[in-house]
Amino acid sequence: MSPGRGCYARGSVSCPRPLLFALALASITCLREPGFVCEESAQCVAAKDGVCTDLGWCAYPDVTCESGLRFGDSAPEDAAGIWVGDVEDEPPVSLCGNGVVDELESCDDRNREPDDSCHPQCVEPGTVLWTVRWDGEAHSEDKAFGLAIDPANESFYVSGFTTSIVSEKQDILLQRRWIETGGLVWSRSHAGDAHGDDSGENVAVDSDGNAIVTGVEITNAGGADMWLRAYATDGEELWTTRHDDAGGIERGDGVAITASGEIVVVGSAGIDRGGGMIDADIWMARYDRSGTPLGAPTRTVPVRHDQPPPQRRVRLLTRSGQNPLTHRA
Repeated sequence: MSPGRGCYARGSVSCPRPLLFALALASITCLREPGFVCEESAQCVAAKDGVCTDLGWCAYPDVTCESGLRFGDSAPEDAAGIWVGDVEDEPPVSLCGNGVVDELESCDDRNREPDDSCHPQCVEPGTVLWTVRWDGEAHSEDKAFGLAIDPANESFYVSGFTTSIVSEKQDILLQRRWIETGGLVWSRSHAGDAHGDDSGENVAVDSDGNAIVTGVEITNAGGADMWLRAYATDGEELWTTRHDDAGGIERGDGVAITASGEIVVVGSAGIDRGGGMIDADIWMARYDRSGTPLGAPTRTVPVRHDQPPPQRRVRLLTRSGQNPLTHRA
């Protein structure tokens, strides 16, 4: 069933909304026209009782549709005006492995096993499987920096930043998408109180499938805090923690999960070394599954190259303790 202006389920909208960052994992390039991205229902004012859906598009009441909601005209072009169906909790089903060489497939041997005569994706090696793009609400700068695969749930997470309002700069962004198609499962953003250049620098997945994203949040005092937050697979916020060293500039750039489930964050912490010299140390910290710090952070102080190494003097003496350069026998 093709999307149109009638009442269609959300599942009929197969292409994810545009991204300004590109993800190249597919053979069909499926790009939507940009649409207004909402974060709360109060932003949906084109008609009475507007609702901000999980996909971030406004929908409005329509008794002729089974769900009672229809996407508004501000949604992407191929979604505007269609019925909002139930949320799809299951990943899309691939045609590869059905024994039929479908469109864009080069082979299909009824399985997706490696190391046989047919590629696990039923295409020639090196084929681009899909490409998606994201365009934030302000149609301004949006970037992605982190990527983490969750094979158990057939999905992956992307972290970065999006621009919702140009005057308020960047918001931290995290998205969950299906591996098979790149389709958007949900998108979450966070704006700090200072409305500065906040950013999600990296993301990891724990054993429960929760996404742990770290980055930087600008503060009202002009500094920056390391920011760490956990999201459940359904996009629910589980906890948030921050780290600040006396109002300095701290950031999280990398995150990993240990075998025991501990969270390790690495980044940088600004430090004033006096004399007008301000630089940054490597900064590392451990947290438990609930975001509670496990001990004090560790700093790695770099070797300073702004000053020459100290001079060392060596005295050469004979066995009798006299200087051979000045002593005469």
